[in-house]
Amino acid sequence: MTDTPAPLLDVARPARVHNIPQTVAAMKAAGGSPAGFFFEWLKLRLGRNRLPLSDYLTMKLWDKTLYSGAKLDTFTGKSEKAREIYRAANFIPEVQALAGSKLASNAILTAHGLPVVPLLGLHTARAFPGPGRTATPEALASFLLNDLSYPAFGKPLWGIQSLGSVSLSSRDAAAGTVTLQNGGTVEALRLAREIHAAYFMHGYIFQPRLAPHPDVKAVCGDRLATVRVLTAERKAYGPCVLRTCWKIPAGASNADNFWRAGNILAGIDAETGAVTRAVTGSGSALREVETHPDTGARLPGLAVPLWEDICRTALFGATAMSGFWLLGWDIAATADGSVILDVNEKPDFVMHQMADRRGVIDETFAEFLADRRAERRDWNRRTREDGRNDLKASYDFSAPEK
Repeated sequence: MTDTPAPLLDVARPARVHNIPQTVAAMKAAGGSPAGFFFEWLKLRLGRNRLPLSDYLTMKLWDKTLYSGAKLDTFTGKSEKAREIYRAANFIPEVQALAGSKLASNAILTAHGLPVVPLLGLHTARAFPGPGRTATPEALASFLLNDLSYPAFGKPLWGIQSLGSVSLSSRDAAAGTVTLQNGGTVEALRLAREIHAAYFMHGYIFQPRLAPHPDVKAVCGDRLATVRVLTAERKAYGPCVLRTCWKIPAGASNADNFWRAGNILAGIDAETGAVTRAVTGSGSALREVETHPDTGARLPGLAVPLWEDICRTALFGATAMSGFWLLGWDIAATADGSVILDVNEKPDFVMHQMADRRGVIDETFAEFLADRRAERRDWNRRTREDGRNDLKASYDFSAPEK
């Protein structure tokens, strides 16, 4: 009997399972009472931000050595509160797809002169036939073996969290294979079939694999480590940078997303661009680290390359993305400068809180939300008035003359 080979693409995140006995043991080892921590969480759950238990445990909020002095009632998670924030901040439904689609957002940013990763190929059911556009596994395999420029990076058109991504280094057309960044070799047709099965209807894109800035390469090797920049825009003040953190790949990971095992998340001093602290793991395994496990590079105090340029790029991007007032930007320091890799209209708050050891819903953010809710009420009022005016203009309700 032949074993089925493991999938080449990870199309779904592993389930996040908290080992309760292990967590309880860690709580006791830290000198705390599990019952006391439960009531602490229950108070947060019943509070204004309705923090789920899973996020309380993921961020390890019970560990007072990690969150000394933190106001826990300012923390939020991946919950109904986060969804409420997204609806309040980015409330115009007609524009949501402009950030969700990498093609649409890149087109907008390119038109405004911002640095983005160019498109090399598109595999989808919806594309007009032409160079670089494929619609069958066989055509995609041929593209990988004959036309794609290497090194390259592939990812879903509507993807998040690097799911379904693949990093390609080279091809061997005669052998019908492509080489992955980790050195492994796979059949191009097998890879094409997996991409087609998972992403044919929604689309899959290929882009150049960018070279990291030399200072980034010294930290984590030949991989990009993006800075997540959370921007917000208030009507009277324009866009500003609310939070930042540095996502650093480690171990076997080619992508820097923090959920991948071994990856590192670093807090950044907003004024200097220097790393304040770095953590790895989650839940009871969350811990601070001083050095990168692969290179030995010391992390606290390390200056993020191109820091000012990264922040400036995010602010100009926030201005370009009209109709969005809260955005998360993934911007990489590359050998050719800062480049926008992705923009998220529903940014993750958890990783900022883990990196900074403080909640997102602080006074500044609360003022921003109040501003957006007021604007949303005004927008809804104007929309209703426009609808009534259109109705009046389309129909004559006056009584006929006698």
